[in-house]
Formats: sequence, structure tokens, C-alpha cells
Amino acid sequence: MLPLDQTAQEPAALVSTQAVCLELAREAAVCIYRANGCQKLEDAVTLWPTLNALGELKARYRRRGKLDVMNADFLEALGRATLAFMDERTAPVEWTPIPAVKDGSEPKVSARVRR
Repeated sequence: MLPLDQTAQEPAALVSTQAVCLELAREAAVCIYRANGCQKLEDAVTLWPTLNALGELKARYRRRGKLDVMNADFLEALGRATLAFMDERTAPVEWTPIPAVKDGSEPKVSARVRR
């Protein structure tokens, strides 16, 4: 989903130039790095600061008028991948997109835990 450059020296360079939504992917890497208070690339990141960073980035793109369907889907996919990767202690989460609303409000995504 997100090709990484193992030789990167800064957060934005972590995402290789072959990434889909390159600008957004690099911006997400920087936002996640900062939201987690990282000082170096080897620092750990945690679930909630990472998800918050993705949500704030999505809101920023919406305000700028840059949140098209592809960017929104990409950020949602990053969020789902983050949940799947970092929250292994819980039951698998099943995501069901809800169709976008016509009044311009935020599309919703529902989740339920599979048992």
C-alpha cells in the first residue's frame, strides 16, 4: 500500500516516489511522525495519535478543497491498515462504507467487531 524508502533520513522521504497519492502519503508520514512526538525515524508510533493525525490531515485537505474521492479513500485505507496493524489485541474489525450523503456533510464509515 505504501512503498517505503529504507534509506530515508526524514519523515517525508520515508514514502517512496512510487506511492499512490504521493503528496498526501508524504504529508501523512510527517503528520504521524509529529503527532507521535517522534525525534528520530526509529521512534515508535502508537494507535491513537496516528489515527488523530490522519483525521486532522483529512480535515485539512477538505478545508483546502483538495479532498477528492481518491484522497479520501487513501486516507481511509491508511486508517484501516493502521487499525489492523496496531490493534491486533482486539477482534478483527469489519468495515462497511456508508454511501456519501448528498448534503455535503462528512461521509461516515461504520465498524463492527466480528466474533
